[in-house]
Amino acid sequence: MLMRFLILCLLLYGCTPDTMIISDASEIQFTATGQSSFNLETMGFTDDYCFHQKFLCTSQRRFQGYGADDLDAYLIAFDEDGAVLFNEAYTKSTNLFLQALIDGVNDPLGVGTAWTLGAAPTVSVSGALGSSMLYYLKIYGAETLTDYDFLLDITRSISVTGQINIYIVDQNYYDTGLGSPLGSFAMSADVQTYSYTGVAGVPAYLAVEVFNTSGTTSALINSIAWDGAAETLITTYSLEMTPSDESMCDKKVQFKIFDGNDPETDDELFYSDFIDFVSTWANSPSSGRILIQYKSIQNFADLIYNSTSEYFNIELEGRFRKERKITAQKTLELTEMVLNTAASLKKQRKLTLDDLPDYMHTKVQLILAHAASGTVIVNGMTISLEEGYEEGDRPETYPLQPAEVWLTEKEYYKHNVI
Repeated sequence: MLMRFLILCLLLYGCTPDTMIISDASEIQFTATGQSSFNLETMGFTDDYCFHQKFLCTSQRRFQGYGADDLDAYLIAFDEDGAVLFNEAYTKSTNLFLQALIDGVNDPLGVGTAWTLGAAPTVSVSGALGSSMLYYLKIYGAETLTDYDFLLDITRSISVTGQINIYIVDQNYYDTGLGSPLGSFAMSADVQTYSYTGVAGVPAYLAVEVFNTSGTTSALINSIAWDGAAETLITTYSLEMTPSDESMCDKKVQFKIFDGNDPETDDELFYSDFIDFVSTWANSPSSGRILIQYKSIQNFADLIYNSTSEYFNIELEGRFRKERKITAQKTLELTEMVLNTAASLKKQRKLTLDDLPDYMHTKVQLILAHAASGTVIVNGMTISLEEGYEEGDRPETYPLQPAEVWLTEKEYYKHNVI
């Protein structure tokens, strides 16, 4: 309930949480103190099983959370006898809970002329009813969305019937193209300020549209600066450690987060189930170690990212070997023959995961979803996600299930066209 309240508080009311929020997509799963973790919960009609996340002790672990700026958070690790193995403060950094979409994002619906992305996005639109939409900035719903002043520096070349429009749109408009903008204006000069007072708790995007009915209209975005309200400040808590450096190899270790460095006197905020740090991870003919690396170009699933963010990593037991090819063809039927006009081939590989509890299936799906706005690498292969994630069947009393999903090799696509 505590975690649910914090998220609702943040998204609906624009308040600042008085503790930390930790993502379900984080490398190690944490449970708010006072709630039961998977290994401690007791559920009716369910067999009692424990699950321990497993990592090589020589691989680096990254921890992150965000929330109030007056919290002195410490990560403290204990062995099975309760001895302290690690005690270190999180590094705090202040962030605006507003994330630039790096270099911009073309209209997700694929409508209109595509912008050329980069440090200075540009587009040229020609012809009748030509248009193009670039989503340049996402405003997250953690703030009250008041007093937003955007200073836009856009070099314009406008035909008589052309126009550069600025929109603020909500998530539904971004996803579907339906509805009405939350705010809009037409640029009348190359450098112009637009003030917007938003709706509390409503995530929004700033978009630049080039529109004309004849001739050619072009736009070059030099910069979009933003002057926001103070309540949009949040604090990110970050920490990195390598278990082998802390005498954790071949041990089960529990992590706890405190609001100070003394576990005897300071308040415990979160805890993990025991983590199994192994010095070797042997592969068998049926199963082995799967390494998934992931990051995004924008904040996602309560993980905070910027242009210099490093990969998070998770390790799982499973298989990533079976490959299939997906082909597509286009043909033209002529009087006396059928002519192939296009053919394509892409590769997919099946990721099969051994038995996992529900929270781990959630974690894996959030991690794979990073492919939409970032990069996901599975055992060295950069993937895109096109297929559904399928959990396997087990008796209803058994709280663990396997899963499988076909992942597309992102960098292998062959297309032949005449």
